[in-house]
Amino acid sequence: MGKISKNITHLELISKMNKNIQTISCGNSLYVRKLKDGYHWYYRDEKRNFKYLNSCKKMVLSQARALLKDLENKDKKIKKEVLFEDLFKEWIDIHKVDLKLKYKITCINRAFSSLNKVPINQITNKDIKDLLLKTPNFTPYLIKYTLNIFCNIFDLAIENEYISSHNFFLLKKTHSFPKYVKSIDGYKFKPIDYFYKIFSTLQYLDYYHVTYYLMLSLTCLRRNECINLKYEYFDLENDVINLPGSLMKVKNKKYFRIPLTKQMKNIFYFLQNHNDSNSEYLFINPKTKKKLDKNILSNIFSNLNDHQVTLHGFRKTARTWFSENQINLEVAAKCLDHSLPLGADVFYQKSDLLEQRRDVMSRYNDEIQKNLPDFCLKYIC
Repeated sequence: MGKISKNITHLELISKMNKNIQTISCGNSLYVRKLKDGYHWYYRDEKRNFKYLNSCKKMVLSQARALLKDLENKDKKIKKEVLFEDLFKEWIDIHKVDLKLKYKITCINRAFSSLNKVPINQITNKDIKDLLLKTPNFTPYLIKYTLNIFCNIFDLAIENEYISSHNFFLLKKTHSFPKYVKSIDGYKFKPIDYFYKIFSTLQYLDYYHVTYYLMLSLTCLRRNECINLKYEYFDLENDVINLPGSLMKVKNKKYFRIPLTKQMKNIFYFLQNHNDSNSEYLFINPKTKKKLDKNILSNIFSNLNDHQVTLHGFRKTARTWFSENQINLEVAAKCLDHSLPLGADVFYQKSDLLEQRRDVMSRYNDEIQKNLPDFCLKYIC
């Protein structure tokens, strides 16, 4: 391909064309192409495809440039100026099935609500960086998570040809954002007086997420045991949850009985009233009608708390509180479905100490309730 100056005259161009050059670049996306029937004007569109303009016999260089400029100006007028809020709505419509959609919407609204009326082609990397750093209570994880969503939204703008490209993904490599370090300690926990801060990070989640985390902390169950709770396990007359032994960590044929406190019972009633799909499980996504995924729930919880506490840490919190309040060692172990090295006594002691545990769990649940933020109380009161 031959290249020429933008200021070349039409006569100079003709002399160039007489040489055996197939395509000549005239600058500003304007080209001359040699075909069988002569030379023709072409230009490249936004996708870099050649588009026919006119024959060189009918149009000189200055006319071709003027025509191309008119076409570009016309395209700019025709092209609608897309606002960020309109693009965001399109993105939401496409991702309706996403289980985390409500949480993602909340993240974007918290950080970028000021961009709603701004045309997407006027949003700069500096705007995004400043907004993410100024958003209150945004942990390092939330900054990275929200930035990923924002990049996905602008990927849709490219697909719909609102813009030709974006480089917001470059912000992921910037050193302006605080870094977070993932923890591999599966037993990280906080004392019970930290529960207000821990549960405050969950206020923008759906009710079926929050109620799962509350039930897990109140019952002292393991993640898999809690996620598999069914309505039929709740004996409301005797205030007991009868959990099949097949669901416990140590499999057996006996039921593991959990004292049903008033807080647990209120969560049960709340979920029952919201169970429009008549599911047998307590914790389901009402949109998909499927049981929640324990691993997704764990990741959400850990990430929101900047990896300083994990769901299994609730059991460690409970065991610590039992010790600090001089709870009998055997009763405390039974609350967590643990076994003690009691030697021969294991074969003689067959009680599950339900009534002793009922008093302990009631006191422990009351203590949890005192340390929860206000938005959690509607589920347990």
